[in-house]
Amino acid sequence: MVFTKDTKLREILDNEKSKGVLTEHGVPCASCPFARMELDILTIGEICESYDIDLEKLLENLNKVK
Repeated sequence: MVFTKDTKLREILDNEKSKGVLTEHGVPCASCPFARMELDILTIGEICESYDIDLEKLLENLNKVK
């Protein structure tokens, strides 16, 4: 599987290595209890847009660690 801007947060958090990449990039959803309610709704693209996180760099790093 390749992570894209449309990948749901649950798919990323299901992988321990990917979770670390989110933390390194400052994605607050990785540890937010409220995000847990929206795991199947939130996409990584929406999260990056909301928090002004470099989506391309994040995807590059996520796809390296799978």
